[in-house]
Amino acid sequence: MPNQQILRDEVSLLHFIRVFKKKKILVFVIFFLWTMGALFFYYKSPVIYQAHSVLRLGSFTKPVMTVPYAIQAMQEQKILADAVATGKLSVDINTLKKMFDSGNIRVQNIPDTQFLKVIVRSGDYQSASKICMAISEAFVAQGNQIFEKRMQFTKNQIDKIEDKQNSLNRVYMGQGVTSNLISLNEELLNAENFEVTDFPSGEGFPDRTVSRQKLAFIIIAGFIFSVLFAFTHDFVSNLSFE
Repeated sequence: MPNQQILRDEVSLLHFIRVFKKKKILVFVIFFLWTMGALFFYYKSPVIYQAHSVLRLGSFTKPVMTVPYAIQAMQEQKILADAVATGKLSVDINTLKKMFDSGNIRVQNIPDTQFLKVIVRSGDYQSASKICMAISEAFVAQGNQIFEKRMQFTKNQIDKIEDKQNSLNRVYMGQGVTSNLISLNEELLNAENFEVTDFPSGEGFPDRTVSRQKLAFIIIAGFIFSVLFAFTHDFVSNLSFE
């Protein structure tokens, strides 16, 4: 039985080689036409440009806002309205929302950091860059308003504690007041505001809506189709002769 199976495999392989040699011109013609069509489709597909910026979230000893909240906040009506107004964008708020929904605007966290990456994709690089900067700056402006309020609150707390220290005697001042003052001062020393740390570059590199991986898959599928078509053609030809 094993010998019979080996013999069958050898016959099948020889048959495959025989048919392939016999129909190699047909395989080549179909594969060539398929590949030319795939390349035409690829180079005629729309060109997409990508722009990105990097933002730092404000923090004291702890972040002013969490990364998930910041990502969600960037899609809020007020941020988008400020982006359209201050950035003098040619698109409206609804268009920006649709770009978020379609993935043409994405906000990603740089792992293990308080930095966010804003990515904008568009058919025009200048448009992508402008939208990217407008959203980034609108978010940073809103974030710094929260940061400044927190900063002022901390300063007011320090002033109150210092006044209390001056008015209380050593017995009632205690370690608690002193430790609170130290922790608040540390907050101010470690404070970092919201900031755009990386701006979109002057030139963008084009990408296409059809990726090179998809193009390669289409070409491989074309070769498989060409071989199958050749074998089918050979099988039908043999039937007609019989």
